[in-house]
Amino acid sequence: MNFRLKLVSIQKIATIHLLFFLCFFCKEQTERLDKGIYVDFKKALRNPKDAQILVLSSQELTVLPWEVGNLGNLQELNLAFNELSTIPEEIKRLQKLQSLDLYGNRLEALPPEIGQLQNLSWLSLSKNQLATLPAEIKLLQNLQYLNLSKDRLTILPKGIGELSNLKILNVSYNKVSVFPEEIGKLQNLKDLDLSNNRIQVVSEKVGKLRNLERLNLIENRLTVLPKEIGQLQNLQTLNLGYNKLANIPKEIGELRSLKELDLSDNELKVLPKELGTIANLQSLKLNDNRIVNLPKEIELLQNLRSLDLSGNQFKVLPKEIGRLQNLQSLDLSDNQFTTLPSEVGELRNLKKLNIDSNPLLPGEKDKIQNLLPNCEIDSSYAGKDDQIYYDLNIASENPLKVLNLSLEYKEYESFYNFPKKILEFRNLRGLGLYDVGLEIIPKEIRRLQNLETLRLGLNRLKTLPKEIGQLKNLRGLSLEANELKTLPKEIEQLQNLRGLNLHQNRFKIFPKEIGQLRKLQKLDLSVNQLTTLPAEIGQLQNLQELNLSDNPLSLKEKERIRKLLPNCKIDFGDHL
Repeated sequence: MNFRLKLVSIQKIATIHLLFFLCFFCKEQTERLDKGIYVDFKKALRNPKDAQILVLSSQELTVLPWEVGNLGNLQELNLAFNELSTIPEEIKRLQKLQSLDLYGNRLEALPPEIGQLQNLSWLSLSKNQLATLPAEIKLLQNLQYLNLSKDRLTILPKGIGELSNLKILNVSYNKVSVFPEEIGKLQNLKDLDLSNNRIQVVSEKVGKLRNLERLNLIENRLTVLPKEIGQLQNLQTLNLGYNKLANIPKEIGELRSLKELDLSDNELKVLPKELGTIANLQSLKLNDNRIVNLPKEIELLQNLRSLDLSGNQFKVLPKEIGRLQNLQSLDLSDNQFTTLPSEVGELRNLKKLNIDSNPLLPGEKDKIQNLLPNCEIDSSYAGKDDQIYYDLNIASENPLKVLNLSLEYKEYESFYNFPKKILEFRNLRGLGLYDVGLEIIPKEIRRLQNLETLRLGLNRLKTLPKEIGQLKNLRGLSLEANELKTLPKEIEQLQNLRGLNLHQNRFKIFPKEIGQLRKLQKLDLSVNQLTTLPAEIGQLQNLQELNLSDNPLSLKEKERIRKLLPNCKIDFGDHL
């Protein structure tokens, strides 16, 4: 018995020593991890040899002291979300620098000395005021990531083609009008984003980007695509939405690796039969075009999971649709279907079908439901006169018949005042005034009591009237790319709101009233200036998706938000 007691005592002592050792070891490891990381410039200067990572983001810096050049061992420098207008030439002395983050400053130019950062592999210049880049940018031979989005660029320097190791290039949200031919030299490029520019023609040199996996050309002014697009054998994602494409070259069928193809919001009337040869295609967006028929070769897309045909001029769906055995989502809304082929019942894996806003024959909805008993079918307004009007004058001829009105820059000249004619459309359910230069929403908006969706993106709105809270039936509100800094407290009255998009505004503080929107499922607050969110955000128990990318949130604040919304998918936009 004594021997057993002694043995137990020895085991306890050994356990205590082991725990002590583990605690000491973890502490040592933590100290090592923290070693070399500074968030205070003065402290870093006192330890210039030790400083390897310097994080000065969101510190309202207007000047970067020249002494930064003394930090010769610095590998990462984060200056995001400050007020910097210049970078000192002493930056050239940071010969070990690998990562430089200048996102969200006021830079109008870069010093030519930046070309001397020979070890730089990651550079973000996004959301500044750069109209040009120094020619010396071509000297950054180790650069792999370059972000130039949300600047004021009209052209790229010819030297951009010399960045032979570049893998990711983002030039989105600028004013580039010509596809830079020099990009064709970037043989290692995997991701190219030129979305939201003014490009009319894609150079044939694009075909030389043999390692390209993702090409984003959304929101440009493209009218044609070069046949060389078919040479991108490694391309997996191709985004061409919101352009003016009337035709697609047959060579698109040669994109054997393509998984996602977005051709939405163009001027397409016909599709090439070669579309059916893209065997690996999983997602195809053809919504908001002028398409009347699908080629029967659509049946060959055996890996297709999602197909969006909404907002076209379809009257008949080909029976071949039934052979898409892996299809999970099919959107046929806003067309002219009166019936669907019985073959739609062969889509055994279909989970979502949208037939909303079609003039379906009586009994057709029940027939479809019987064909697809396990599918979620959206048919709330199917069979009703649900035409979308794109011309205000035509809509004004029968104001009470107008249920959906969409005015965009393509169809309508810019205006600054809200057209009062719209207030006569008392039965309006969907209203879109997108990119029309709108500066003011009148308080009379409250008259549109049947409104369910309101799209006011890409305008010049600085405020919203408190009367917006009286739109009790509103389910979707899109206000992206405006100049909003706050919301009226009456926003809390929108108790049926499911989706709220406030992407790319000027919010620094978000109202606590947001917590009253108990049915909210999606909230986009990306590209703002938020440093915190109110505790009331935690009351949104139905929130499924929250986008907070491109906001100056601290790690501590991110963790706090995660705890407030443990069941919500949150995108903080964290990147390498």
